[in-house]
Amino acid sequence: MVGGVSSTPRQASFSARTKVYDTELLNNTAQVGGGAANSDAVLVMRKMTVRGNTSTVNGGGISTVKGPLPLDDSVVDGNTTHGVGAGIYADKSNLLVRGSDVTGNEAVGATSRGGGIFATAGSVAIYASKVVRNAASVEPGGIFAEHAQVRIDDESEVVENEPTNCEGSAVPIAHCFR
Repeated sequence: MVGGVSSTPRQASFSARTKVYDTELLNNTAQVGGGAANSDAVLVMRKMTVRGNTSTVNGGGISTVKGPLPLDDSVVDGNTTHGVGAGIYADKSNLLVRGSDVTGNEAVGATSRGGGIFATAGSVAIYASKVVRNAASVEPGGIFAEHAQVRIDDESEVVENEPTNCEGSAVPIAHCFR
């Protein structure tokens, strides 16, 4: 959906190029990608509110697998997963977060990590954004990366995540504080 602020059901993009602007994805439930799911596609998200969604497996707010996902000027808040990546789950993807807040998400399963962002086998670039007050059952609560490159610029904040911000990630994450 392009344009117009509205409340919509879950968005899915599979093997396509999709742009979603000025939209709210609220209170949805799915196995993967409670608010939005992307697979083998380009999903461009701008001025989004992704809030109150739940996944039973991965990606409470957003899940992206094998596809680029730029997220601009958006809020990913209050999402839950029983797996990994309560805010955003990225697998073999290039995730770009600019001017966005990933806050208050919870990974609640017994082995859940990455309350804010969970990335594996891809890249994450965070610019002028906040990854704040996310939680996970297993550290880290902020950002977890495995076989992925993570870049956080000096204008971004990764703070107040429980049990840690990035400590416990499989790869070291520069500019992320314990």
